[in-house]
Amino acid sequence: ALERPLLGVELEGGAYELQALGEAQLDEVVCVASSIQMRSYRGDRAPAGVYRAPRDGAFWLRDLWSSVEDYEQRLLMATHEPDLHHVFFEGLCIDSDTGILYSGWGS
Repeated sequence: ALERPLLGVELEGGAYELQALGEAQLDEVVCVASSIQMRSYRGDRAPAGVYRAPRDGAFWLRDLWSSVEDYEQRLLMATHEPDLHHVFFEGLCIDSDTGILYSGWGS
């Protein structure tokens, strides 16, 4: 469950602008798939995470974010290595060969 609103990053006139996302934006379909698989750049020590679409083969933004949140919590428990440097969520990347999602974190 989301405990605070997600922030949208929008490039406007060369500057980044943060804005809270509303319920309508959280309910937008952002991924049409029956499931997604997530991995970490931390390598072999990091477990894979598979998440089924809760809404007839589609993930709403809130579903996708919930999957990222769950995966990152499981990753922390599995590796016992908190990453105190990369704390800013930059987005998701997809491996074009495998279709696996990777979450990007910056400092």
